[in-house]
Amino acid sequence: MLDKLPWSTAASLMDLRWFVEVDFDVARRRLVDRHLKAGIVANLKEAEKRADENDLINGKEIAQYMVEVDDVVVSREDEQWAHGQGNGSTYPI
Repeated sequence: MLDKLPWSTAASLMDLRWFVEVDFDVARRRLVDRHLKAGIVANLKEAEKRADENDLINGKEIAQYMVEVDDVVVSREDEQWAHGQGNGSTYPI
């Protein structure tokens, strides 16, 4: 959704453009956890560095320079789902 070439060209080819809005502190926590669980990094320090120096920089740029979107989905924490108590029919974003 970045309004800079070549990304804006890709966005113009999409039928629908959705943006998932999430608090950056929440996004950071999720990214660090994902990097560790996926084995992308060896330890917490590397996961935090990757999130801070790559993922969040990109996310902030997109949020600041975004093409027009059709809808915004607000991501929220769902404690039931996070602890494996959800029924599996819905997924928090």
